Amino acid sequence: MNRNDSINRMRRGAGFGGVIAFAGLIALAGCSGSSPPRLFLLSSGPIQAPGQRAMLSAEGGPVLGVHSPARLQAAVAVTVPQYLDRSEIMVRTDAFELEPLPDARWAEDLAITASRTLAEDLNRALPAYDIVAWPNRFQGPVPYRIEVNLSNFEMSNANQVVIAGRWVIADDAAEKERASANFRNAAFLADADPKSIVEAMSGLLGGVSSQIAIELQKQPAARRR
Repeated sequence: MNRNDSINRMRRGAGFGGVIAFAGLIALAGCSGSSPPRLFLLSSGPIQAPGQRAMLSAEGGPVLGVHSPARLQAAVAVTVPQYLDRSEIMVRTDAFELEPLPDARWAEDLAITASRTLAEDLNRALPAYDIVAWPNRFQGPVPYRIEVNLSNFEMSNANQVVIAGRWVIADDAAEKERASANFRNAAFLADADPKSIVEAMSGLLGGVSSQIAIELQKQPAARRR
């Protein structure tokens, strides 16, 4: 092979590599053009349960979550049906079919954000309690477990967000159920955008926490711990 042939082959190879590199840049530009999905979390709200006692700071403002030696402890866990155990925010189109909202995702597992939000709602309603989301690797045994098993927690095609399931307050020391109830509630939406749906879900979960807070306050054994 003479010197001219070698140079020609190198030029052809460089040209082919340049085509591949250019095609890669086009593909990368196409991918970067699509916007990332919006990420959502449930959020607690300022619920008020009967008998709530707000502690005041020196300035006269409410202070929630102040620790004291007599604080009562409980752990709360929320479970969701398997069809909702996914990153997409699901919408029920009819009795048989669901579809994900486009460009909207949960920022973490739905069960995790629901457990933490419910614990925050209960702490707001019950300042005398110290309620944590379970499982929590920093939390030891607690007198009470609050289990919320959701059977529905999504928007339907009628532009309403539905929450349904059953909650249980269990006394670990006595190994018995202290209180329980089934629930089903709905919130109607004028605008079914992802943020409105998640806000409605947060509000419905807050309503469940209000029911639990009322029953948790009724437990005489809890006050003697």
